[in-house]
Amino acid sequence: MAKSVFQEFVKAVRKDWKTRFPWIQPVPVAYNPAMPKASTFYVGTGNRFARHLFLSIQYSSKSWAVGDFTVNVLFSSQMGAPTRWIGMSLEPDPEGSHRIGSLLYHADKWWCLRPTGGHYPKVWRPVSYVDSKAVIDGAVEDLSRDVTQLFEQINQRAG
Repeated sequence: MAKSVFQEFVKAVRKDWKTRFPWIQPVPVAYNPAMPKASTFYVGTGNRFARHLFLSIQYSSKSWAVGDFTVNVLFSSQMGAPTRWIGMSLEPDPEGSHRIGSLLYHADKWWCLRPTGGHYPKVWRPVSYVDSKAVIDGAVEDLSRDVTQLFEQINQRAG
């Protein structure tokens, strides 16, 4: 069930972002295991750092957190995986992977697509898990709001 919930979520993100952020594209290949083709998106270089920007949706592989995911924000000096994996801070050089929650809220943020025991510093959960479509729609909306906020923070422009 977890993979299907996650796959349905990523499918919903792709559909939503085609309208909301039409310049964001799914990556054509997996650049490395942490940037899978199925859940990594290329944003472009139109940010204040002039770096390639990728958003990678990472699902939890923990048995107690099936259905949980977070988002890695990857800045790279090349088209593909960053030359340095751990991003320490955005300034003066953002190269590497950063968690979206850490950049926006100074705390790791996770989304829970199903009821789990995951305890995170910052978490999104729906009011109810009864309607799976409503859960996915709510998670897409919340993630897209965070992505918009990230783009404002880094002065990301379309294309």
